[in-house]
Amino acid sequence: MFYNGMCHCPAGFSGPHCNVVVPSCCKEVSRQHHYSARTGGDIKLGSIQSIIDAIKNQKMHKIRVMGAGHDTIYSIVAVGIENYRNVWAQTYDHISVDFNDRRNQTIMHFTKQISNERISSLGGELNSSTEIRTTSNAEIEWSSSSADEPVPVLTVNSSGVVTNGSVSGCRDALENGSDLRIVYGVYSVNTQYVNFENSIINVKIVPSVGQYHLRLLIPSYWFIQFVRSNAKKSVIRWNRISHTYKYGLKNTMMGSTWYIDSGWNVAYSHDPFGRRINGSKSYLEGAVRNGNPIKARVGDTISMLHDVRLSNGEVSGVTVDILNLTLWHVNQVQMIRSRVSSTGTVSSCTFTMESDLNMYGFSGQEGIIWYVESRIWTKIMTLDPFDGITWGAVDDLYLAATSWKSLKVVIKHLDLSYQSVDVTNVHLINSTFIILHTANKGAVQLVANELQCQQWAGFLYSDGMFETVKWTPGRRIIEERTVIQYLSADIFSEI
Repeated sequence: MFYNGMCHCPAGFSGPHCNVVVPSCCKEVSRQHHYSARTGGDIKLGSIQSIIDAIKNQKMHKIRVMGAGHDTIYSIVAVGIENYRNVWAQTYDHISVDFNDRRNQTIMHFTKQISNERISSLGGELNSSTEIRTTSNAEIEWSSSSADEPVPVLTVNSSGVVTNGSVSGCRDALENGSDLRIVYGVYSVNTQYVNFENSIINVKIVPSVGQYHLRLLIPSYWFIQFVRSNAKKSVIRWNRISHTYKYGLKNTMMGSTWYIDSGWNVAYSHDPFGRRINGSKSYLEGAVRNGNPIKARVGDTISMLHDVRLSNGEVSGVTVDILNLTLWHVNQVQMIRSRVSSTGTVSSCTFTMESDLNMYGFSGQEGIIWYVESRIWTKIMTLDPFDGITWGAVDDLYLAATSWKSLKVVIKHLDLSYQSVDVTNVHLINSTFIILHTANKGAVQLVANELQCQQWAGFLYSDGMFETVKWTPGRRIIEERTVIQYLSADIFSEI
């Protein structure tokens, strides 16, 4: 793929795909600073209506919160419109550490809901069951994308009748790797997991906290929602601090509209023993080194992959957690997490939201289809743990972040393996010192010959320091906060 006269194809990807014109799937993505105001206060730029329009057009992107100590740019997982005049956006669940004292083992976890009225934070300390809830005001900026709008491909009413598009057309797009966004009720949400069940498409919505629970002084609950193409919706919820199961609602009816955002390529596929069927494995490997987002299809399930790694010529990544539906009637919430590998091995473990313990682990062999996002990503900086910036400049990182660009980090470890992670929050301490914060990621690790689930988040400092925090996925018991030694870290920005 060529852009501005330069080839941006991943290493190992060549031949007829390198055209002298930019393919239609590889468009430059620009962001607009859409609105600026103090919560509950005067508007400095734009209007509430401009945000409402962006939400309705599925183009809401990121939010910048101006703080007394530093600014933070948040990626958002869900947005909504309330009472036709108030807008809100919810951040990914994230952790907070003391940047000034890396020995401080007090780790907080929060979800924020940011609206034009207030900033609401809900969370608590890892290792604690005490809920902490705060509200505050700050100057905020909202951004939207000026890229092509996602295309509505399916509308289903609350009776399960398709009123626009078709289920088969939506499935065809998803099987080609397209992203999916669903609008239902007051929610407009990204999805990272789809499952095909005969003629029905099942979608897991990224876990979220109910927007009203963030505001009111009532027990707060963490929701997992499953939306189906026949309008049936299932919800489970549990107290996210005390980790007690609350209830599950199965097969309530709700209409929804499904939007497709293309821009993915089927990169590589293989049989259950890792033997190539189609595509290029070297293309997939190059995509990992260049920070491209990656999905995988195993059986009838397609999942975004997190904690993607390239080690000894094999690619692996962790799927989105899925609910163990066989235990739906049991008074617990059990999740299944898997690491898929280009060897064909799928290593899975389970955990419950009410327990500190992993339940069990198991492995099998599966044929896998790998997808690579076709957006253009360019390297803007390389960091060394001792020498700091060895390529690029912090100005380039600051410009990319404040221009609302999506960012990726690829760590080259001491064992020569590569690890690719998303950046969800950017902390702008000042224009010359920036901290990139990865979202809370799931991991599947072999510990004492047993597959176990862990959670972790990383902080990459622009002076080269890289530290991680690990904790258990159930009751959130912290295991360690540690500085990681590595060989180099490349930072990539979407163009």
